Amino acid sequence: MKFLSRIFQGDKTIWVVTVLLLLISLVSVFSAIGGLAVKNSSSSSFMLLKHSMTIGLGFCACVAAAQLKYKRYAFLLPLLLFLCAPLLIYTAASGLHINGASRQINVIGGFTLQPSDIAKIALVGFVAKKLKVCRDTINETNTFIVKIVIPVFITVGLVFPENFSTAAMLFVVVVMMLFVAKIKTKNILIMLIISMLGGGAYIGYKMMSSSKKEKQEQTAEVRSSTNRTGTWSNRIERYLTNDTEVENPEDDQVIQGKIAVARGGFLGKGPGKSVQRNVLPEAYNDFIFAIILEEYGFFVGIAIMLLYLILFYRTLVIIKKMPSSFGGFLAVGLVLNIMIQAFANIGVVTGLFPVTGQPLPLISKGGSSIFFTCIAIGIIISISKETYNQDERQTELATQENSD
Repeated sequence: MKFLSRIFQGDKTIWVVTVLLLLISLVSVFSAIGGLAVKNSSSSSFMLLKHSMTIGLGFCACVAAAQLKYKRYAFLLPLLLFLCAPLLIYTAASGLHINGASRQINVIGGFTLQPSDIAKIALVGFVAKKLKVCRDTINETNTFIVKIVIPVFITVGLVFPENFSTAAMLFVVVVMMLFVAKIKTKNILIMLIISMLGGGAYIGYKMMSSSKKEKQEQTAEVRSSTNRTGTWSNRIERYLTNDTEVENPEDDQVIQGKIAVARGGFLGKGPGKSVQRNVLPEAYNDFIFAIILEEYGFFVGIAIMLLYLILFYRTLVIIKKMPSSFGGFLAVGLVLNIMIQAFANIGVVTGLFPVTGQPLPLISKGGSSIFFTCIAIGIIISISKETYNQDERQTELATQENSD
């Protein structure tokens, strides 16, 4: 028992929330992977075993990350960011081509790695360290551009071409961290203007390039692999115009997701009774929340949202007690990454946002996402240990004063 209490130190509520979300993943993914198992000529039991291994590895990574003193991440995460850059370049050039984008690379044992998941943690750690180390000069425009803007734009720019939604969310997280750090509004506006100009220029270039290739009558396969810009613009245009008229509604994941939500009602159809899992192409990933709502109903969906909100609240409590600005900035960035991704996924399923392709943190099938989200939570728990140790020291001092 002493060993377990030493291993699972830190915020107990965050530990419990993490375990609950991983258990929900185990149950919901098992229900949703039937179609994938048939597609891969495999069995649902084998796919469940593989997902269970992913969850086990993720939880072990969470435990390991929680054991490391959080101050060491001030060195490790910026180093990881520099290692991540060539990995992102390699992925864009030679990664697995799935759904018109190169986002993943193969690793040992058939598992895949999505380097953008690494970038989400590494960039937050890098920015947190710079806000701590350069706190006296960071509001100077030149320093701000060199220390923050350039590294952020390089990282986000490498993610942007193949994964627009992840790049956008990562950029939003960094901007929110800057607001928390009370960076001058002028500097933040400069950063936003540069991002809009750069993003607009890139999109314009890609659209012109795509138009030229279409005139040259290239094959449809090549066009789809080089025109992610068209995918983004189509998704956003359809969302803004609320266009639900498609040639084959069964092929439209947004419509099928809404059908799943409607069928679930308040109490759901029951475990394993989802119909839409056989229609939705990403039932086990992007649209896992739709399957949960169909099988377990509105109230379970609300409970899952509350678990994410509890994680967010407990992190805010940790930040409030945190004596180190680095720990506070790091915790803010990590929890915002998780929260924005979670509610982006939920927003897509419920029709609030256009399709983003973002998994539901700790629940959707996907080894890379689960693994690095668990690491992020482990780092937050490591930060929480500092506040708990501080509380214990204050309690001991108060006890000694009373005894005297």
